Amino acid sequence: MKGMCLAVCLTVLLLSATYALDQPGFVLTGYEHKNAIYTYPFGVLWDYSTVDVSQSGKIGEVYLSDYSALAARKINAVDTLYAYDQSRASITHGGSIANIFTSDNSCFTLKHGYINTIVSARGSSSVHLEDLDSMVALTVEATDYAKVTVYGWDFAAKDGLVLDGTRVRGTGTLTGKWYGYNNDRFEMPITVNDPTATIRVVPEPSSLAVLSVSLCGLLLRARFRRK
Repeated sequence: MKGMCLAVCLTVLLLSATYALDQPGFVLTGYEHKNAIYTYPFGVLWDYSTVDVSQSGKIGEVYLSDYSALAARKINAVDTLYAYDQSRASITHGGSIANIFTSDNSCFTLKHGYINTIVSARGSSSVHLEDLDSMVALTVEATDYAKVTVYGWDFAAKDGLVLDGTRVRGTGTLTGKWYGYNNDRFEMPITVNDPTATIRVVPEPSSLAVLSVSLCGLLLRARFRRK
């Protein structure tokens, strides 16, 4: 823990020296809460602190640790997120992020949002990607015991990747469709996928319902044929 505190303090000093004084970042601790309504070069949160990024707000780099939390729902809300310990972060309804780095037991959720560049999940962290509005040049890395879950439909694997039921094994490219209004087929390169990590796909609920109805129909047909 002392090592983490030292790392965070050094990060704050480095970021403060990097950015202009008229654009200060912020540090929250001890259950503090902030409504981020301006543009901040960085934000550091720990010890149960929380931040809500408003529609007019934006944060360059965010560092979450302990049990801190971030919530955002605005385009260009966060550039890069680093999540540690038991921290939580969610970006929804048009929120945007470029890079996600999770570790320890942290959790990140992106739903109805925009993402590009990289998702890197480590430790025992978890990442949930659902119904994205846009995904540009995204690569996924899952190491250690991390979990990455992709919600969508019409999934397929190529370039050496293997779909084993809902489990994604190996590396390659995962393709599929989001089940929102964006019906464009996406391609998601998976460059790191440790055997101990878990990357899985979750089919659209309506697709499961259709499948269930179809199975019920087949079972009834088989039953009537026996009679």
